[in-house]
Order: sequence, then C-alpha cells, then structure tokens
Amino acid sequence: MGKLGPYELNTIVTGDCRELAKAIPDESVDLILCDPEYNQLWQYEWLGRLAGRILRPGGNVVAQAGNIYRFRAECTMQNKRLAKRPLVIEVFTGGLQTLWMHRALSGTHPYIWLEKEPITRTAFVPTFFYGRKDKTYHEWGDGVRGFSVLMARLSSEGDIVLDPFTGGGTVPVACKMLGRKYLAFEIDPATADLARHRVANTNPPLFTLAPEQQELW
Repeated sequence: MGKLGPYELNTIVTGDCRELAKAIPDESVDLILCDPEYNQLWQYEWLGRLAGRILRPGGNVVAQAGNIYRFRAECTMQNKRLAKRPLVIEVFTGGLQTLWMHRALSGTHPYIWLEKEPITRTAFVPTFFYGRKDKTYHEWGDGVRGFSVLMARLSSEGDIVLDPFTGGGTVPVACKMLGRKYLAFEIDPATADLARHRVANTNPPLFTLAPEQQELW
C-alpha cells in the first residue's frame, strides 16, 4: 500500500490538517483535491502554500470555492510556485442549490485550479461538466461524479491524491473507484469514522478505463 511520510496511504487521519500536513514530504503528492469551507479564506491561503511545497512538478491543486467567495478565495490561494489554470465549473443535474446566507439559488459550483511549476504536463479539463450534490454523508457533501471527472483528467492510476478537508469522504471514494492512492484528513472524529465506513463499503474497479471514459461513468 505504501506510505506518505509517517502516514499509511489509503487512510483517513483524524486531526487538524495544518498540523498533520507538516509531516508530508516535499514534492511527494500528485494531486490535491478538496472542498474547503468557502467563507474560511485562511483555508485557501494555507492550501496554496501547502501545494507549493508538497506537489510534484506538474502536480495540480483543485479546490471547490462556491460562487460567493470564489474570487476572494482564488486571489488568496495564489502562490508564486503555482501557475493559474482555467476556472472549472460543475453544472448540477439534480436541481438548484441555495446559496449560503443569501436569498438566491445556483445551479453551478466553481473549482479553482492551479498547477505546480515547472509544468511537465498540461491536462485537458472540460470547462463545464455535469455533476450533482449528495448530502447523504455530510451536510455540505458533494457527489462523487464531479470529483471523479477532475481526478480522471489530472492524475493517473497509482498517483497520490491528498484531501485535507475530507468531510464525508467523497474524494477517497473517488480514489478507490479510479485506482488512485489517497491520504485524507478530517478534524471531526465522528465524521472521519463515517467517511472510513463509506470508503470501506465502496468497491474498487474491476478494470481501469481511459481518462475520457472515466469521467462518463
């Protein structure tokens, strides 16, 4: 299975991501894929600094941002070691979502995408793709499909994916389904246990699809 610093891969670790991530070796991760709390801008600033340190050259960091805080989060996340890539939009197929603390509805979610320099490969990621929400495992949960589209395009089988804010475990589930190795952090013990149970009950793939096929499953 392998290790990443002191951590066993394919595990969800309980604790504060800021402390846990200090033990991750430099340039050891291929993709950081996560869903921070949109109004907590310190998370995006910290994420940019972390990505600049632990991503391999050509590695990518993708963070969901929400529509209201997206611009501020994107500016906060900038890092001199990261190249800005196009904004990616997930279009919901399961109906509209209420914007937090606003009397408005939205049918999309933006993802901030940055790439570690020097760039060794540039992946094609569709500007718009279809996904849906899933609140089964967390009140702010996301569906697996949206993350799987990005994961299929920005990583390869066997790559290491980090999710520092895993919540209900959507990113680890996508990793298991697409044959990626993962390390995930979750600060709440009860939520972490639920995520572990969810991943344990997810079946790995019987065979591996090409990236353009993986995003359509």
